[in-house]
Amino acid sequence: GAKNPLGVRRAWHATLVITLATQTFTALLFVLFPKKIIWLYTDDPEILVSGTALLMIAGFFQLFDGFQAVGMGVLRGLKATTIPFINTAVSFWVLGAASIYFFIEVLHLQAVGVWYGLLVGLGVASVLHHWRFSRLAAIL
Repeated sequence: GAKNPLGVRRAWHATLVITLATQTFTALLFVLFPKKIIWLYTDDPEILVSGTALLMIAGFFQLFDGFQAVGMGVLRGLKATTIPFINTAVSFWVLGAASIYFFIEVLHLQAVGVWYGLLVGLGVASVLHHWRFSRLAAIL
């Protein structure tokens, strides 16, 4: 922060733009070329089918994971770690785990359900970290 609120906000915005660019690039690779990526590892037709579905979800996973990591990193830089820790615990261990259970046991989505549940946890953590930063930035 260097006691520079404007600089903190600018750094945050720059980080969001860079994260959006890099994570979108990776997400597009996963979504547009899933079979080519899987073929790097195997030509098993069963894995190609299930892996394609998982890489589609992983594309969105990339975006949310990047944003939650940036949010957590920015908050660490501001030495604000307690609330982000609680937000992360609730996001992953309460909402994410409950979502995984729901997707697997209720909707019977198997491996895809695990990834959907992880996506829920990452999405919530991402929103909460950025909400927390916005609150802190308003008082800087």
